[in-house]
Amino acid sequence: MSTAVRIENVIKRFGKFVANDNVNLDIKSGDFVSLLGPSGCGKTTLLSMILGIQDITEGNIFFDDKPVQDIPIYKRDVGMVFQNYALFPHMTVYDNVAFGLKMRKLSKEEIKKMVTEALSLVKLEGLEKRYPRELSGGQQQRVAFARAIVVKPRVLLLDEPLSNLDAQLREEMRFELKRLHKALGITTIYVTHDQIEALSMSTKIAVMKDGIVQQYGTPLQIFHTPANNFVAKFVGYSNFLTGTVIKVEDNLITMKDEKYGYVIEADITEQKYKEEINMGDKVTATIKPESVQLLDGTGTGGQNVFDVVVQMNDYTGTATRYELTTKEGFEVKASEPGYSNYPQGTHMKVVFRKDRMTLIKMNEGGMQHE
Repeated sequence: MSTAVRIENVIKRFGKFVANDNVNLDIKSGDFVSLLGPSGCGKTTLLSMILGIQDITEGNIFFDDKPVQDIPIYKRDVGMVFQNYALFPHMTVYDNVAFGLKMRKLSKEEIKKMVTEALSLVKLEGLEKRYPRELSGGQQQRVAFARAIVVKPRVLLLDEPLSNLDAQLREEMRFELKRLHKALGITTIYVTHDQIEALSMSTKIAVMKDGIVQQYGTPLQIFHTPANNFVAKFVGYSNFLTGTVIKVEDNLITMKDEKYGYVIEADITEQKYKEEINMGDKVTATIKPESVQLLDGTGTGGQNVFDVVVQMNDYTGTATRYELTTKEGFEVKASEPGYSNYPQGTHMKVVFRKDRMTLIKMNEGGMQHE
């Protein structure tokens, strides 16, 4: 698969403030890549440089191996969907979608055909004569998508396009975006602070913090094998124990937690690390709540097994989340699919699955590698 967009050693400074710090990303043709991170992490600034409305301080951005930093916006062949939709209020749906085609001076017949196809893709047939003020938020968003895709761009950029919608509509639009991406195959770069959006839609995710890409990988890699402490905490809830490696046996690593004295085993067969983990290394062991197994209290003890007391349960509609504590005071987060109801005060056991444990190696200063 060819590379559609390559971001190479890109730095963006605003005075002394560094918004993007040596960003490197390789985005394949047809990928759906999410730039995920908290407010102020640099994701929208990076998108703006790809679009061309921000200059690059250092580094290069390539489309199909051709540098684009000196190419004006209108020649980059990029479609853009903004957070606030940016529709022309005085134009009908048809004219909003047709605007880019008219600027390209296509014939009326071509424009009509292409607008009709685009509106059909976003399921807005029959609304051509309406104005934006006559549409719901979801319909306005679909018009913005249609306007972006009608010109058949080689790259589609989306800047938090669902943030203004209510929860139910956001979920519907996530499925619509996935459907559109599958139908069109356009290389897509999507900015969001919402981990669910990123995990559910993306082929790859770049998790960002302080202008730096912390990890770039598939949703499964990001969720189950975070590269560092920040990624583990930002993408889903996690449980953490920090200590020293006391045994290495092929892919089975045993560590002893320094605070509670727990001995933890982690099977790292499916994990990939930048650095080898050895005896005596300082590591943080982390596991997602979804990988913590709840037992009714009759199971046996052992490594990765903890006696806990239920402090709280929270039914979310698709799962039940639990906050539990051990007698030593370790707070454990667990989650079961569907509905369950172990009430507060229930004594139970939990198991940290060895094959779902992730080890994050710490540097000499005691910080996780960023």
